[in-house]
Amino acid sequence: AAHGVPQSLADLGRHRLVHYGTGLGRSEPGFEYLSEDGSRALLPMAGALTVNDSESYLAAARAGLGIIQMPRVGVEPLLGSGELVAILPRWQAPPLPIHALYAHRRQLAPRVQLFIRWLAELLETALATESGAAAP
Repeated sequence: AAHGVPQSLADLGRHRLVHYGTGLGRSEPGFEYLSEDGSRALLPMAGALTVNDSESYLAAARAGLGIIQMPRVGVEPLLGSGELVAILPRWQAPPLPIHALYAHRRQLAPRVQLFIRWLAELLETALATESGAAAP
């Protein structure tokens, strides 16, 4: 809010990012987006802090500590209420794969098969309108 809603990638220089890292020294400190040619690009950005779980990531954005990039399905209620604001719809991050992990068995239990199918249908519907970046 202090720096206005960015209208271009160049505007991000006035903002801070909440960095998300899965391990020590493994985070890439920048705004991730799809370039004009469809390849993954990273705009280095200063950050307020680095977190390693989605609850802390979202809490940091809600506290106004910086811009986050997470799946829209995870922030839809906060976007709807106006607590968070979607930014730069043209410069979205590349999609991430989703995996269902289960114990290896020769014969996969029918209930596990049904659960995976149900989850795939649910996610396909939810992610069909996915657009990515959110800011406090």
